[in-house]
Amino acid sequence: ASLALASNKCSQLSNKSIQAPATPGTMPTLQACQREPGRTTVYIHIYDESSRLGAVALRQALQAAADASLVVAPVENVTRGADLRQQRRPVAWPKPTLVLHDPSSRDCARAMVRYIGAPWLSAGDADPVSVRDLPRSMQAQPGVIELWLPPTDVTTSEKGP
Repeated sequence: ASLALASNKCSQLSNKSIQAPATPGTMPTLQACQREPGRTTVYIHIYDESSRLGAVALRQALQAAADASLVVAPVENVTRGADLRQQRRPVAWPKPTLVLHDPSSRDCARAMVRYIGAPWLSAGDADPVSVRDLPRSMQAQPGVIELWLPPTDVTTSEKGP
């Protein structure tokens, strides 16, 4: 049910990246992640360990559905990584956010949206997933998409970075 919800809500994404209505015939598949040459790499970032189980399940679903067109790296807890490096913790995105390193990854990102469900999306979400370009001030890696999943642990999200 969550996958269908995400698929139906895909057309409601407000960022400049997704504007076409999401009807079953127009939704791209994960085959859109195939690149010439190669494939797309997705990095999944979480902020708390309570999000890991859902993020790992999402990773497995993406890998199973994508064949060779998509490589999904292991889930990274960016808060833990920052703590280990004694760096400032990253500010959490308020909703699932796909960050594109190059514009040609847009259809791949649109296809991935349908796989994002609970605990990050609920039935009342009017704007469930954000898709945006990597800021120009950062070094882009063609073929890379970052998926940032907000914390599912309320105490983590209330503490902030």
